[in-house]
Amino acid sequence: MPPPSQPTHRLNWADLGLVVCLVAASLGLGFGLSSSNDGSHVALARALSQGRVELQQDRDLTLRVDVAVREGVSYSDRPPGTAALATPALWIGQRFDASWAQTTQKSGVLVVWPARKKYAGTYAARLRDGPALITLQASALAASSHARLMSAVGLLLMLWLLARKGIAATPRRVTVAALAFCSLWGPYSVMLFNHVSAATLLLATWCIALDSQSNRRIWLVLGGVVGAMCVATDYLLVLAVVPMVALHCKPTRWWWWLLGAAPVALAVAWYHQLAFGNPWATGYSFQSNFAFARSLGSTFDRSPLHGFWILFGSGRDAGLLAQAPLWLLGLLGLWRQPRIALPWFAWLLAICTHHTPWGGGTMDHRYIVPLLPLAALGLARVLSSSVNGRRRIALGAVTAALALYSSSRVWSHLFEWRGL
Repeated sequence: MPPPSQPTHRLNWADLGLVVCLVAASLGLGFGLSSSNDGSHVALARALSQGRVELQQDRDLTLRVDVAVREGVSYSDRPPGTAALATPALWIGQRFDASWAQTTQKSGVLVVWPARKKYAGTYAARLRDGPALITLQASALAASSHARLMSAVGLLLMLWLLARKGIAATPRRVTVAALAFCSLWGPYSVMLFNHVSAATLLLATWCIALDSQSNRRIWLVLGGVVGAMCVATDYLLVLAVVPMVALHCKPTRWWWWLLGAAPVALAVAWYHQLAFGNPWATGYSFQSNFAFARSLGSTFDRSPLHGFWILFGSGRDAGLLAQAPLWLLGLLGLWRQPRIALPWFAWLLAICTHHTPWGGGTMDHRYIVPLLPLAALGLARVLSSSVNGRRRIALGAVTAALALYSSSRVWSHLFEWRGL
C-alpha cells in the first residue's frame, strides 16, 4: 500500500470500515416511517413486491397526501425507481410482518418502532381501511435498512471518486464523514425518500462515465442501466445524466449506454401505462392534493433567482447558507475548474424554478442532495490545498466551524420535523 501522500484508485479496509462506522452510527436514530413521502414509496414497494401497481389498502401509508388517484384507484405519485430498488427488501420484510405483529400482541412490546410519533398520530387520525402499524414493523425496518444500504453504496462510491481524482486518504475520509454527518445526506439516508438513492445512482453514473473511454463495453451498458434507474428515481435528473454521459463519453460509445438504458426505460413506461393509462403520464399528472404538480408548466413556474436564493442562500431558512454552509465552501473549491460542474447546470436551473424549492413541508434544500457529491469533491480539494502556516490553521478552523454548524442544523432540523 502506498503512503498517504501517494493517492491510489484502490480503496482499502480502512475505507470500508469508515463507511460501516458511519452507517452504524445512524442506527441510533431508529427506524420507521416518518412522512407521507416515504410512506408513498413504501406503499408502492409493497405493491410491486406483490405484483401490482395499485396501492389498495396501503394507500393510507401515504397519509392521503402523496397519492395519485385515477378513475377512483389510488397509486403512488412518486417516480417508481426508489420503490423498485426497495422491492426486494420489502418482499423480505413482508415475510415477517405477521409473526412480528403476533409477538407484539402477545408481549405488548414492539419488535421495532414502525413509525415516528408524528406520523403514527396522523396515520391513526386518517386511517380508513389500511393496515395497523404494528402489522408493518418488519416492512418499516426493511425500508429503513434499504435506505441505509443505498447510502453506504454512495459513500463508498464517493471514496472511490475522490481517490480517482487524486485525493489522499485523510482528506477523502474526512470529506466522506462530513457528507454523512454534516449534510442532508445523513438525515435522508435513514428513511426511504428518493434523494440519497438518486444521488447514489447519479454518482455511480459519474464514476462510470469518467472511465468510459477505457471501460469495457459491459461497463458502458451497466452505466446505461444505472443512469436510467437514476432518472426513474427522480425524473428531472435526466437533465444531469444525459449531459454527464455526453461530456465524458465519445459519441461512438453512446450506443452502449442506450442499450443499457432501454430495458429500464421500457419498464418505467410500462409501469406508467398500467398505472396512468399512458407511457408518458406520471403519478404527478394525477396528484390528488396539489394541483400545481399536475403539469410541468405549473410545477416549474418560479423565478430561478427566487429558487436559487432558497436552495443556496437563506430564503425560508432552508438553503445551504442557512443550514449547511460547509457545502458552499465545497462548491467554491471548484472555482478553478468550473467545467466539472457543467452536467449539473440544466438540472439546477430547472430545480431553481420549482414551485416549492424548499421541499414542501420539510422546509430544506433536499432537492439538491444529488449535488452534494460534486460539493464533496470541492471540499476534498479545499482540505488538500497546499497552504501552510497561519493560513492552514485559519482554513482548518473555518472548515471545522462550518462543519459543526452544518451538522447541528441539518440534524436538529430532522429531529424537529420528524418528531424524534
